[in-house]
Amino acid sequence: MSSLAHTGEHFSMITFKMPPSYKSSLRGSLPFLFLFFQIIFLFIFLFLISTHYASGTKYIKQYPEFQDINVMIIFGFGFMFAFLKRFGFSGIGFNFLIVAFGLQWAVILDTFLFQQEVRIISLTSLCTGLMSVLPVLISFGAVLGKMNPVQLLMMAAVEIPLFTANRYIMTKYLAIAEHLGMMHAHIFGAYFGLSVSWLISSPSQSNIVNKEKEKSCKTSELFSMLGAVFMWMFWPSYNSVLLQDRVQKRNAIYNTYFALAVSAVTVFSVSLLMNQKGKLKMSHVRNGMLAGGVAIGYSAFMLQYPWIAMTIGFFAGLTSAISLTYFQMAECMCIIYLGKR
Repeated sequence: MSSLAHTGEHFSMITFKMPPSYKSSLRGSLPFLFLFFQIIFLFIFLFLISTHYASGTKYIKQYPEFQDINVMIIFGFGFMFAFLKRFGFSGIGFNFLIVAFGLQWAVILDTFLFQQEVRIISLTSLCTGLMSVLPVLISFGAVLGKMNPVQLLMMAAVEIPLFTANRYIMTKYLAIAEHLGMMHAHIFGAYFGLSVSWLISSPSQSNIVNKEKEKSCKTSELFSMLGAVFMWMFWPSYNSVLLQDRVQKRNAIYNTYFALAVSAVTVFSVSLLMNQKGKLKMSHVRNGMLAGGVAIGYSAFMLQYPWIAMTIGFFAGLTSAISLTYFQMAECMCIIYLGKR
């Protein structure tokens, strides 16, 4: 009983600081904007998309994979964005808002662009919709704490059509397989997020003040690591869910898991080696442990030997840990330089 009481007392002390209150004009317009988009989506589904769902055993069998993607996108990314102590609630809550809004928008766009004759919604449509929201979530990580909900909603409303159009061009005109069109979601979201971040807050001396907002604590790092672990577990499903051939799906699952395992071990080792006190840095582990799954996304379905996937995972984890360390050092030098000016 004493241990239970101690545990309850510990969790009662876990708190996240809320961001500053929004302006009254924003609070007044926010719900109407959400309802406006939702009503538009409702009418599009009512009049322009088929009223029945796809049937067949193959779609029912796909449900476990759909849930894997669901947990990875909502739970994994949501808790991973809790790494900032001042924006823990924002990271989890806004992530869920973006997914709920973006899924509907992505399904509509995907249905109109990729289903020319009969527009039917299936579990594949939902999986594709969730995966199309991934670039927005990656971009969200670059602007976390810098944008209000209205700006995030508009960013999602713009980025999802751009990503879907990019996929359509790759599939239609470049003859690239549809599942490979999803594998560049990471780099698309990263560059889009960096562009938006640069537009709303260009590098200046104010970065010294913003450094205070970017701090984390043990609790925020713990929740963020929890999200990263869930993403690590379900990443093989992300790389294989859209594959139809059984051999290719098998290869994608095995190779992704081997690459993830090796990248995790590598980033743990490199993080320890690069710390003078021999301590792990959670920011290295949290990002580097997923590098193997990202790096092998394009080739996972075609590799026949595990050592190739393990080699890719090794170099992905190594590059992630080393580059993150030196980027942080360069950032500190820039802040010191700006502070002396």
